[in-house]
Amino acid sequence: MYLNKAFTTVFLFTFSAILFAAGNPETVDSVNKDALTYSEKSYSNSYNTQNKKVMVLQINPYKSSFSDRILEKITSVLTKNGWQVTVRDLYKDNFNPTAVPVQQKNDSTDPLVKEYQELLKQSSAVVLIYPLWWKQSPAMLKGWQERVFTYGFAYEYINNSPDSVVGLLPGKRVLIINTTDLSSWYFEENDFLNFLDLSDKFIYGISGMKFSGRHIIYSVPSMSDKEKEKALAELNDLTLLIEPSFWN
Repeated sequence: MYLNKAFTTVFLFTFSAILFAAGNPETVDSVNKDALTYSEKSYSNSYNTQNKKVMVLQINPYKSSFSDRILEKITSVLTKNGWQVTVRDLYKDNFNPTAVPVQQKNDSTDPLVKEYQELLKQSSAVVLIYPLWWKQSPAMLKGWQERVFTYGFAYEYINNSPDSVVGLLPGKRVLIINTTDLSSWYFEENDFLNFLDLSDKFIYGISGMKFSGRHIIYSVPSMSDKEKEKALAELNDLTLLIEPSFWN
């Protein structure tokens, strides 16, 4: 499954970063002083090993879908592993995904936006469950990202430059679980996996959050009951990717 690739990517990336830093001691000295100031400002918000609060967010308008069983399973596993779980559903919340220009800054008057921002601040991890449509996330999720991950809440510019950004939600983990009608071969053959990961790593990385991995359940409509049970059983170990002990 794609989970194994997530583990491999994380360890290779971390190992490469260590080698780079070791071979380039001058790197730290060359960092802009303003950037260091911003980093110190946001560091107090970093991944807290004592905080096991997680928001599980479902984005699927269809009732009685396989996503509901995934949500039930992942919530059960997290609870058994000692997590304090908050479950939300963008469709059940009647979330308005339409952004207006003023909402690009952190001054939205929508109480639901503020509520989601507060949940993000309190949580050390987020699990997203949604189907892939047109080989990408639903428009509802995109609207949520644009309205909630705003300037001043999720990120800030350094020296007023959009090219230099510091995240204000550092260290929080993001785990994504997707379903799709398509086969794994189709995704891998057309390199859609890299496209999906690149997009999500950019969106959540801007805010300082860490992409823990993506798990895709393929060919859902053609799965037998036995295959679905096996797919749900595979979720038992998936939550290890957001465990504080895994990253320390």
